Amino acid sequence: MKTSIYAAAVSLVALVSSIPAMAQGPSLPLVGSPSSITAGVFLPSSSDAKNAGGSTQFDVNFNYTLPVPNVTSVSSRTILGLGVEAGSKSGKHETIVPITIGQIYSLSGGGVTQAGQTYAGAGLGVYVLNQSGLATSGKIGGYVQLGYNINDTTFVDAKYQGVKSANGFTANVGFRF
Repeated sequence: MKTSIYAAAVSLVALVSSIPAMAQGPSLPLVGSPSSITAGVFLPSSSDAKNAGGSTQFDVNFNYTLPVPNVTSVSSRTILGLGVEAGSKSGKHETIVPITIGQIYSLSGGGVTQAGQTYAGAGLGVYVLNQSGLATSGKIGGYVQLGYNINDTTFVDAKYQGVKSANGFTANVGFRF
């Protein structure tokens, strides 16, 4: 199983590395900006996740905006995410490390990161699970999200991740830089 986790991680890095070469268009002035950090809670709906880490767990993420030109008429961003969801319950523990790539789109007609704008997104990735009583494993999963920009740097968002043994909702407050 560790071999498949490493293969998935190497594949994701190869994909991300090839994106700038595939992108056609002018160079972007602020490559990778705005990136963000979020913190909040993970509310698992999966019984495996609840039994190992409790019904409310800690969630933190780093999201890097990839330098991919927008080819649609809707404001959007391509995001590479790395996070940690962790909790403990009755001497058991759970740690989930999502490594994802996704796309967010403006729903309000303005820029994805502008104050007062709402956005929606979706993504796929590898979720590395370490749960008490189970072997560490990498699972393919995905997410959908909805967010609102409080101002140009602060936002709130909610995600639902669909991953075997680690389904659930996250609710976060984030800061763009």
